[in-house]
Amino acid sequence: ADSDDNDPNVCSDDDGDGCDDCSSGTYDPADDGTDTDGDGLCDSGDPDIDGDGVDNDCDTDQTAGADCNLNGVLDSCDIAAGTPDDDGNGIPDECEEIEFIRGNANNDASVDLGDAIAILTYLFANEPVACLDAADTTDDGQVDISDAIFLMSYQFLNGAAPSAPFPDCGVDPTDDNLECASSSCP
Repeated sequence: ADSDDNDPNVCSDDDGDGCDDCSSGTYDPADDGTDTDGDGLCDSGDPDIDGDGVDNDCDTDQTAGADCNLNGVLDSCDIAAGTPDDDGNGIPDECEEIEFIRGNANNDASVDLGDAIAILTYLFANEPVACLDAADTTDDGQVDISDAIFLMSYQFLNGAAPSAPFPDCGVDPTDDNLECASSSCP
């Protein structure tokens, strides 16, 4: 039962669980190491020690590293599995919020008439807007004609100011499906 007759410190692994069958001090395949998750593989040969479905190399319970979305999987493993990281900085895109100024739809660092025009050309001429969150001046989670009207009312009729982040750069305090690919904020 010894896999190396010339080495007294080596014993076989007859039960195929990845552990030396003599690890308890005597040859005993039934007692050859701790099996934390009870899956029949001793911990030293188990790719998922705690049985949570995440390999030890990617499991935050077993390996130190960043987990920005708190899903129990290291960010590097999320990215390797296909989670987008468009800027290649090692942080999943879902964890990075771009700062913007609400109302700065044309991305020129100032809120003015050009932004209302940018919203209207987005709506009626299919011109892209780099930061839809900035164009959502009413902060209702959609870009529509009311955003251009709201912005012009603020600029010309002393109407209400856009909600945060305004007038300075910041992240969107409300959860919506609008994206911000880029902005004039540092």
